[in-house]
Amino acid sequence: MSEARTKAMLARAAARTLGQAPAARRSAAIRAAARLIRERTDAIAAANAHDMERSRGADMPAPLLDRLMLDASRLEAIASCLEEVSRQEDPLGHVGWGRTLDSGVRVERVSVPMGVVAMIYEARPNVTADAFGLCVRAGNACVLKGGSAARESCMALAACCKDALVEAGLPAGAVQYVDDDAEHTQTDELVRAAGLVDVLIPRGGASLIRYCVENATVPVIETGTGNCHIYLHRDANLGKAVDIVTNAKCSRPGVCNAAESLLVDEVAAERLLPPVLAALSAHGVALVGDELARKVAAAAQVPMGEACEDDWGREYLDLKMSVRCVEGVAQAIEHINRYGTGHSEAIVSDSYEACEAFLAGVDAAVVYANASTRFTDGGVFGLGGEIGISTQKLHARGPMGAAALTTTKYVVRGDGQLR
Repeated sequence: MSEARTKAMLARAAARTLGQAPAARRSAAIRAAARLIRERTDAIAAANAHDMERSRGADMPAPLLDRLMLDASRLEAIASCLEEVSRQEDPLGHVGWGRTLDSGVRVERVSVPMGVVAMIYEARPNVTADAFGLCVRAGNACVLKGGSAARESCMALAACCKDALVEAGLPAGAVQYVDDDAEHTQTDELVRAAGLVDVLIPRGGASLIRYCVENATVPVIETGTGNCHIYLHRDANLGKAVDIVTNAKCSRPGVCNAAESLLVDEVAAERLLPPVLAALSAHGVALVGDELARKVAAAAQVPMGEACEDDWGREYLDLKMSVRCVEGVAQAIEHINRYGTGHSEAIVSDSYEACEAFLAGVDAAVVYANASTRFTDGGVFGLGGEIGISTQKLHARGPMGAAALTTTKYVVRGDGQLR
């Protein structure tokens, strides 16, 4: 039997015990993981240094190296996130609906664990701890498979999580880490582990997510692919436009909530684009645009190449951005709904009517008026962390905290009633 299926079986065996464990014990395990990460910071950072060295040797792009890197401050943030999750209200046992039937039978819909959650992710070692914390908070066992680039980091974090379960008196089998292999055979096994895995959540680029959706025999929650847009309406405040666009594009260009495309009203292009493009260029952003955008950029002496059709739908994950001029709100919404990935979209405007039309018309998990798309994050939204940002519409949408890792069952209490 493959490693992936063997570990999924071990997680399945542990899931029932974990799901029935008291909330206080599950919280204790999460707090213990936070403490162990702090205690082992030097060892985890050393493991991460090996991953970073190997990835630099493989010419990994700088934004992806940034996502891979773990230093003392980032490990402290991971530990703090776990502690916040441990303090959250227990998502299990909530009665979301209930009624007493005419027969006297009482029916309630109650939140319960999903069972076994599998995660397949790329150069994101923090996902190891995030997934553990949120899964345990919701009473789920987890099977984790990180990419080869983050191998040493992920295994060091997974060891902390496993030791934390034992310390709290919970089954160590509730967290399983599947090592990577060059042929990705373990990925193939994990996505087809029907009957052992209840839900699969991929975290990574478009190709990984597409592979999981097309090949999995277990339910998949699509996450992460983010072709996010900033739309500058004709009534946009110039200062807000410059600040929001540069933050959304440049603060961390390798993450899924970074802006990849800039839209601007044609009638305001000469007012808004020159300072915005100059700010982006100063941050090292390579720009491509349509004819009017290139004309305005040339007049402002900002380099800009010609955009092709593929640029409108591309998630660059790098310091690159496409620019298109549109006729107004309706065309901006049409463009976003055609080329966007349903992640995070923003309008900058002082017009209440334009903002409301945009917020209502754009089909995405998160829509913004006059704020950066970089806010799309489970921790920032008050969820304590996230296991992913769902871009689909079934079960969960947007940043997914512990509550999104529960399902429901109907609990019916009677006193001998018959139908």
